[in-house]
Amino acid sequence: MEIQHLKNGIEAGVTFLHKQQRPSGQFRLRSSVDVFQRTDNTFETLTFLTSCVADCLRWVPGADARDIRRRVIDALAVEVDGPGLCRYFAREQTLPIPTVGVSVPLSLVPDVDTTSCVAFVLEREGISTLSTAALLANRTPDGLFQTWFLAEPPAFDDMLPFLYMVPQGNDVCCGINANALLCLGECEATRPVSEYLQRTFCGPRPEEHSAYYTDETVLYYMYSRAYREGARSLGTARDTILERLLSLQQPDGSFGTALRTAMAVCVLANFEVTGRAQADAVRSLLDCQGADGSWPSAAFYTWDRRKTPMQLFLCSSGTRREIRLQGGPSAPDIKHFGSEEVTTAYCLEALSRFAGAQ
Repeated sequence: MEIQHLKNGIEAGVTFLHKQQRPSGQFRLRSSVDVFQRTDNTFETLTFLTSCVADCLRWVPGADARDIRRRVIDALAVEVDGPGLCRYFAREQTLPIPTVGVSVPLSLVPDVDTTSCVAFVLEREGISTLSTAALLANRTPDGLFQTWFLAEPPAFDDMLPFLYMVPQGNDVCCGINANALLCLGECEATRPVSEYLQRTFCGPRPEEHSAYYTDETVLYYMYSRAYREGARSLGTARDTILERLLSLQQPDGSFGTALRTAMAVCVLANFEVTGRAQADAVRSLLDCQGADGSWPSAAFYTWDRRKTPMQLFLCSSGTRREIRLQGGPSAPDIKHFGSEEVTTAYCLEALSRFAGAQ
C-alpha cells in the first residue's frame, strides 16, 4: 500500500471535518430509526460526540487537524459544570416545542460517559476539570459506575425556559465503565471496575452488558483503549477479544461498516497487532471513502426507551411541568446515533495510526 494513498485519504478526511465543524467548535450527530442512518434523520449537537472526535484527532498529523482539535478543546472547556461534570447535549442544543412554536435549550442530567471522555481529552491538554470525588460517589455498592448523575440540578438558569430530560432510573454499562477507567486509571478505587470488565469481556457477549453500545466492535475499542492508556490488567481478555474480532472480518477486508472497520483497526493497534488483517481493513477504508473526504454514517450507539425511559420537563420561571417526548406513545422504541463526522474521525485515527507504524 502506497503511503501517499494513505496521506491523500487523511488529508481529504480532515478537509471534510474542517467544513463540518460548527462555529462553536462542536460537531453534530444524526439520530435515526435506521441503523445505517439513511432515513428519518434528526441532527443534534453533542458534547459527548465532540469529545470523541477530539480524541481521534490527536493521532492525525498536520496543521489543519491541530486547528480543528484546538477549536474542539475550547468548545469542551466551556461545557464543564461547576463540580466538573459534563452533559450529553451541548449548551447550544435546542428542541422545538410545537405547542408554542419556539425552540428552547435542551439539557440532560450529567453522565459518567461524557464526563469521563471530556476529562480525558482536557487532561491531555493540561486542563484539569474532573472532580474525582463526584465521579467516585456515583457508584453502586459493588464499586461500579452508574451512568447518570441523577441528583444534579439543570445547567441553565431556571428563570429561563428550557427543556430538561431526566432518566427514570440508573444502570451500569460496561462501555461507560471502560471509559471511566480510561479517565481515572487503575487504582484501588477502580479495582472493582477492572475486575468487572475482565469478567464481562472474557464472557460470551459483552454487548449484553450495555443499554447503549450494542455493537461489540465499539465495546472492543473502548476496552482496548483503556488497556492502551495504562489499565494493563485488562490484558487478560486480549486474546479472547482478538479472536472474536478477527472472526468478524469479511472477504473484502472490512468489518461491515466503515465505523466498525475503523474501530477494528484501532483495536488491533491498541493491542499491538500488525499484519495482513489490519492492512486489508485499511485498504477497504480507502476504497469506501466518499468524494467529499467523508465515510458513511452508521450507528455508534443506541437509545432504547424501553430500557432507559426518560421524562421531559419544561422549566420556566422557577416552575417545572412534564411534557411528552416528541412522538409520544407512537414514537419508535429504538433510535440509532451516528454521523459522517464521527465515522470520519475514527477512520482518520485508524489511517493515521496505520501510516505512523509503516
